[in-house]
Amino acid sequence: VVGRAPNSPPALVMKAQWLTRENKLEEALKAAQAPFPADPQSVPANFAQAVAHDRRKEFTEAARFYNEVLRLNPRAAAAKLELSPLSLASGDSAAALRFAEEARQAQPDSLVARVTLARSLVVAGNTARAQTEIADLLKNAPNAAPVHAVNGMYEARMNNLPGARKSYLRALELSPGYLEAIGGLTYLDLAAKDPKAAIARLDAEIAKKPTSAALFVLLSRAQAVAGDQATEEQALRQ
Repeated sequence: VVGRAPNSPPALVMKAQWLTRENKLEEALKAAQAPFPADPQSVPANFAQAVAHDRRKEFTEAARFYNEVLRLNPRAAAAKLELSPLSLASGDSAAALRFAEEARQAQPDSLVARVTLARSLVVAGNTARAQTEIADLLKNAPNAAPVHAVNGMYEARMNNLPGARKSYLRALELSPGYLEAIGGLTYLDLAAKDPKAAIARLDAEIAKKPTSAALFVLLSRAQAVAGDQATEEQALRQ
């Protein structure tokens, strides 16, 4: 398609997808926007633009285009899977759970859909159902890092901090550098008043991925806690 008609809407959408995978996000967004004058109702073009905005951390715009995808195609499970974590990030756990439930119903065998649902259940406080979902995931996908990461989230919610740490570490064993597990371990270290451990882990990860904005955000939090802790210790000594 790209070779025969490089400026056709399908070709531009494919180009946007390739550029997004290559992390060329400015070019990806331009390619995703290009089909709109000819076909503003295109589901693939709206979805491509949503993904480009999402990767650029432009979450309000990403949500707007994902919702437009759903307006055009209410059964689009892929958009619901993306809207669930965006809703969690914005504090709307009810919407996150609703999107996750609908995606799970549309794709009952999808690991991503099942993990997304489990995560939403934990945040919503439905721990009994979350436990059931996660137990089944651990049984059927024991070597999937996302499964162990969401189990770590559940165990932390249940205040089983050793169990949470074990799950997050297992996720990192299965997928080195897995961000959700690193974030979970950072939270556990800070909760244990051990920011130095968090900083050491994050420094090691940043050495491997020096352009990761998410790792620097976690590092800044850990450093802030370390600074506050040092101030408190100094005050106690006075």
